[in-house]
Amino acid sequence: IIKHNKFDNIIGIDLGIKTFAVDNLGNTIENPKILKQHQDKLAKAQRKLAKISRLKLGKEKRLAQKSHVARLYSKAVNIREDFLHKTSKNLIRNNDILILEKLNIQNMVDSNSFKNLNRGIMDCAWRKLIDMIVYKAEEAGKQIIFVDANGTSQECSKCGQVVVKNLSVR
Repeated sequence: IIKHNKFDNIIGIDLGIKTFAVDNLGNTIENPKILKQHQDKLAKAQRKLAKISRLKLGKEKRLAQKSHVARLYSKAVNIREDFLHKTSKNLIRNNDILILEKLNIQNMVDSNSFKNLNRGIMDCAWRKLIDMIVYKAEEAGKQIIFVDANGTSQECSKCGQVVVKNLSVR
C-alpha cells in the first residue's frame, strides 16, 4: 500500500453475507441479519392478515392488521437504514481512500448460482451501503475506488497468488 501525505488511511473492503464487511486489516463488521430477526413476527402477522381476508371478518380488522404488517416492515427497514448510515459514516470518518468491489448485485440475486443466498444478499442491502459511502465520501472529500470483483476472493491474502476456490470456500 502506497502512503501519501494527503491520504494516510487507505482501506479495502470486502462485503459478505456471513460477515457483513471485512477490511484489508482483518477488522470485521458483523451482519445484523435484520430480516431474520423480524421474520417470525412478520410471518405471524401476515398469516393473521391472510386469515382475516379469507374469512371476510370486516374491513376495519383487515385494515388494522394490514397497517400492523406495514409497521413491522417499516421497523425492519428503519433498523437496517440506521445500521447502514452508522457503518458508512464510520468508514468515511476513519479512512481517506476506500477501495470497494464493483459488484453487480442485481445479477447476483437473479442468478441461479446464488439461489440460496438471495434473501441474505437482499437483507444486507449492499447497494444502499455503497450508495451511502459514495455520497458521504463526496461530501467529506474522500476518494472511492472500485475494483473488478472477478477473482478478488481467489487471491491469497499473504502471497497474492490466485488459488482457485469454489463459492463455499470463498
